Amino acid sequence: MNLSRWIEAMVTCNGRVLRPALRVDLVSDSDLPDLCIRMNLILDSIEYERCEGRLINLDIFDPVTSLLDELRSDREVQLKDWIETINTFGEYYQLESMNVIEVTPRAVANIEKDAERLDIFLG
Repeated sequence: MNLSRWIEAMVTCNGRVLRPALRVDLVSDSDLPDLCIRMNLILDSIEYERCEGRLINLDIFDPVTSLLDELRSDREVQLKDWIETINTFGEYYQLESMNVIEVTPRAVANIEKDAERLDIFLG
């Protein structure tokens, strides 16, 4: 399994760590909710600010929202089925070399209920 290293970045908001860094070599199926929440936080933070007058890239958006839908429905999900989505996401947003990814308070507010439902504590 060759997973993108962007997941090793902490996710922060206003200096507060929302999600700690993950170790690529230790990521498993049980980390998919965390990865999904990270992607949604980043997606909302980046795209909301620049979406007016432009269309969002559905090749990125659709799989990220599909993963969230899968997790919401309590279906069994496997990391191996989502590696391409996770890697493509990091590549598209050029996250590979980042140690810290700052997200907006608005993005946090938008995903809090889903994070809570998925047992993800946002720092």
